Amino acid sequence: MLPNCSFVESSVSPPVSGCKDASRPQFSPSALAFLERRKASSRAGIDCSRNESGCFTGLPLHKKAKEILEHRRASSQGAVCAELRETSKPNQVPSKEKKKLFIQRTPGDILEYLVEAGETTEYASLVIERMRTNNFLLDFELGGIVMIGSIDAFRQEMKREIEQTLLTNFPDFNLSNSQKTLVIAKMMKTLPASSWATSEPQESVYVDALTAAADNDPVNFPCPRDILKPVIGIKLLNSFPRWNLTQLQKKPVIDRIVKTLAIEELCTGEPQERIYRDALIAEVANNPDNFQNIDDTLMHLFGERFMKAFPAWNITELQKAAVVVRVLKTLPISELATCEPQSVFYVDALMHEAKFGSLRCPVCMEPMVAQEANGFINTSNMWFAPERKTEHWSKKPCGHGCCRSCISQWAETGINEYKGSIRCPVAGCSYRLWDQDLEMLVDKKMLKRYQEHANADYLKHLNRAIKKDAELRSWLKSHARPCPECHVIVSRSEGCNAMICVCGTHFCYACGFKKCRCNTDIKRRPDIWHPQG
Repeated sequence: MLPNCSFVESSVSPPVSGCKDASRPQFSPSALAFLERRKASSRAGIDCSRNESGCFTGLPLHKKAKEILEHRRASSQGAVCAELRETSKPNQVPSKEKKKLFIQRTPGDILEYLVEAGETTEYASLVIERMRTNNFLLDFELGGIVMIGSIDAFRQEMKREIEQTLLTNFPDFNLSNSQKTLVIAKMMKTLPASSWATSEPQESVYVDALTAAADNDPVNFPCPRDILKPVIGIKLLNSFPRWNLTQLQKKPVIDRIVKTLAIEELCTGEPQERIYRDALIAEVANNPDNFQNIDDTLMHLFGERFMKAFPAWNITELQKAAVVVRVLKTLPISELATCEPQSVFYVDALMHEAKFGSLRCPVCMEPMVAQEANGFINTSNMWFAPERKTEHWSKKPCGHGCCRSCISQWAETGINEYKGSIRCPVAGCSYRLWDQDLEMLVDKKMLKRYQEHANADYLKHLNRAIKKDAELRSWLKSHARPCPECHVIVSRSEGCNAMICVCGTHFCYACGFKKCRCNTDIKRRPDIWHPQG
């Protein structure tokens, strides 16, 4: 109802039929005046709204207010505008985009979704592989779509299983369950998935994760040094250099490292070999009885420097290494890292090896080298197989030496016994002397006989013998066996079934094979008297 306006009955006579304004409503003069003022103010851009006291202000409309007024007019005529609704409800939260429910049923689309969901590419690939293994998706080639909700459920279930596996295999680090949970979370967040998404995670994975967690979370790990001490010990043990030390020898070395170095330094990066070397030197100096047999370790740490300074003596590399090891065992370990190699070190070690070690002849057990009155080292009485090589081949000998007279007699004895090869006289050595070696040890006639024997075709001779003479064949099968390697006939007079042929081949005399087949049916065995070429 309009203010200050009243409608009255008109005293004018009823309109004449056909009059143009006959149907228009009649207003009082005051109402007509109000309407005229309102029209005029609207045309002039004057705000027609009331102020706080209820009176029209008549102020010019702001541009935005004018737009609102236009929208209201359109709304009153039935036109609905989205912008008017947005302006009239400024505090209303805009509606969110509708969440996707399905994706294409292909590995590429699933991988892309998992990466968008926050998983690493490596872990997403593991999830897809687990889907294949568990028949979650029977065949990707079938195509179609798959629900995102089912993928998320599978992913969460897989994550719970991995967390349970990690918790079950958690090493004994004396941690609470909440600390273990934090370590596992740090592990899954920072370390590669391939290191922890396994059925049996390595202990080093827990060490790295605990180190990172304790270093960055002082609230949940209030005493990181006490927690990390045993963990760092495990890390140091896993990274221990490949020295020939026992576990009992490694333990004091690791304990010294943990005591002397800062935990922060040990937590960052991989331990350097220098740390282990310094700790080992200190431990050997303080407790020499615990480190009696560490020749390989000493050679690894200091051998190269002493080998480079070795005197120009005519001995093999194997014998040089034995002399250097003797030097390293003689000197205090605290001096090895700083002292310069001296000639007297090598001479003393060489003479010790000549009496008790590698420079003593394995045949006559006498020294092969001697020190003359002027200090000169004489090695002329020693023979060893030289290294030979050409553009196409090389021969690396064993490095053992013998007295020249002893090795010559050894070779002649082997040839007279019709041996197919002459081995090095050192026990357990498998090196066989070449024809070039024998040329230096025996005369030409002896060498020719050896070559005829070594190159003879005993298989052909065996086949010819058992084919022509039936009586000989019967006797051989009852009282002898052919060597499975060189086919020389071997007869046993007494002893066990473990036989060694003149060529050096070991075989069972009962069945005639290198690997005993006595428990195999004789009908299923190959014929030892008719071997294949």
